[in-house]
Amino acid sequence: TTEGAPLLPSLRVGSAAGVLLVRATDGGVRAVEAATGAPLWRERPSGRGPDRAADLSVLAEVDATVVLTDAVEAWGVDLRTGRPAWRHALADVARLQPLTDGAVVVLPVQDGTPSGSLLAVEVRSGAELWRTPLAPGTKGVRPAHGLLLVESEDGITALG
Repeated sequence: TTEGAPLLPSLRVGSAAGVLLVRATDGGVRAVEAATGAPLWRERPSGRGPDRAADLSVLAEVDATVVLTDAVEAWGVDLRTGRPAWRHALADVARLQPLTDGAVVVLPVQDGTPSGSLLAVEVRSGAELWRTPLAPGTKGVRPAHGLLLVESEDGITALG
């Protein structure tokens, strides 16, 4: 038996070797052996964001890498050790959420441009694959037909 709520991924690719992520009572993340509940690692909350614990979610689990997100950042973690692989601050753009296909994560990021950018990183390493500025008034980004559709006040732009 382990305390806390399970954090289940929106997308799972490959095998996680029996590791379960749990939202700790202090808002952090704990990893435990699914079969025994034995603790593997723990990440304490950073204290950033209005309610980091409430915003915490697991975007994807790809083999031994898990991608976590909250209101202020997204980060990749080695599922077995808890060692961070990469971390990026998220842009404060309403209705833009990180997306993944299991190989690439697309993040709305703050990077000094007026409206932020979309950043595509490799899931396991966090290596930057591409980056494109967001238009002012961007309303959303959705995957469709192998493309990313960026909706703004000026219309829809297809990336792919």
